[in-house]
Amino acid sequence: LLLAVYSRLTYYRTLLVHGALIRDPELGGILFVGRSGVGKSTQAAIWKMLRNAEVINGDKVFLSVKPEAPEDIFAYGSPWTGSSPYRVNRRVTLRAIVCLERAETPTLRRLDDVEALVTYLPSVFMPNWDTRLTEQVMDTLDLMMPRVPIYRMSCGIDQTGVDMLVRELGQ
Repeated sequence: LLLAVYSRLTYYRTLLVHGALIRDPELGGILFVGRSGVGKSTQAAIWKMLRNAEVINGDKVFLSVKPEAPEDIFAYGSPWTGSSPYRVNRRVTLRAIVCLERAETPTLRRLDDVEALVTYLPSVFMPNWDTRLTEQVMDTLDLMMPRVPIYRMSCGIDQTGVDMLVRELGQ
């Protein structure tokens, strides 16, 4: 069912992304992406605890560009979950995409276009079963990537990542 829904949504400038989506009361939507086990759901839970953020989805998130608001990227919770139980039917304007990785030293850095594509693309579900759908996904990525900052963040299971990102996003 997910593949059928996604196949149709690609024609409406919508992507399916493997990640954890939160809505921070002050910052808006933040999407955490990265390989399995890197801490996407854990980071979302930390934001929930420390900033009263709402965890919208912990695994499968839809991102969309709407014709009526092409300057905004919207993120939606989906009814599908992975290991995380979160699946709220809500739309939020996406403020940032954060590519998580593990490292000894906490860091946060905005990625340039090439780094962003290489780092973020593995989290986007590619409909390889149909060339037209894959082209739609790539066209949608071309529209979205200049509009939402993409960061690489390394941090532990503590407040460090929250503090870095809040500082960066200006709150």
